[in-house]
Order: sequence, then structure tokens, then C-alpha cells
Amino acid sequence: AGDVDLSAARAEAFSSVVSLSGAAPITVTTAITGAPSYVELWFNGMSLSSTGHAFVQLGDAGFVTTGYDSSGASNGAGVSATNGFIVRVGVAAQAFTGTMIMRRTPGTNIWIANYNGFVDGLASYLTGAGKITLAAPLERIRVTATAANDFDGGTVYAVYR
Repeated sequence: AGDVDLSAARAEAFSSVVSLSGAAPITVTTAITGAPSYVELWFNGMSLSSTGHAFVQLGDAGFVTTGYDSSGASNGAGVSATNGFIVRVGVAAQAFTGTMIMRRTPGTNIWIANYNGFVDGLASYLTGAGKITLAAPLERIRVTATAANDFDGGTVYAVYR
């Protein structure tokens, strides 16, 4: 009951568009301030140099590399991870395009993530979700990959508030 005002301005911040080319990990941003509660990552054509998966890692004073409860799937085949929010890329040179949305549970530093996307040029659907508890407010985000993998294409940027 009542009208919703969609014209209200939101204070959003944006990272630069980051090239995903070279050795993992690649930092998306270390400039997050003000204890945001919402983050979107926009991936365009992210691909790896060999078979494996990508991971999004969050951080407060430093990057958190353990303690994630995360899973991802491609056309129903799933994998899990504890070292980041897993994006199940799978095969070398397949390019993932999609978004990951992360929300902080109010009054905590618990982050819950989900993502959806596709493999460029294929009828392949990728999806996943996860959670992590940080010790302090979110300050940084990076993308990394399974061992012996580098990034060989694509971009990512962050929007947060």
C-alpha cells in the first residue's frame, strides 16, 4: 500500500573496467569505502588459459582466500569451492559473460553471492552461489583462477553501494 519512489538517487561507485589478461590473481578494486551492502560484478568474455575455474575473492584489510561456501554449475554439472566464489568456466578459451551480485546481510559482514551467465557463442548456461563472513567491512575485490591458470581475455568491472 503506497507508492514507491524510483526517482531517489543512489550513491553508487564504479571501478574502472579491468582487463582480464595475464597472471592470476587480478585485482578489480581496493578502493571500496563506507561499508557497502551491495556489489555487482559485470564480466564480459572472461576466459582462462587452460581448463579450470575462476574465483571471486573479497577482502577487508587483505584478501580472504579460505572459508567460502560456494558452488557453481554449467548445464547442471556442479563443483564446489572454499577459496572463493567459484565461476565454473571449465574449458580453456571458453568465454564467460554474466553478472555476479553480492549482498551484505544487514548488521553483519556476511556476504551472499549469486551469478548467472553464459559461454559466449554456445548454448551453455552458468550459475552459482555462495557466502563468506569477513572480519571487517568489505574494501577489496579480485578475480583469480585454479592453479596453473592465467586469464587470456575479457573484462570485469564493479558497481557498489
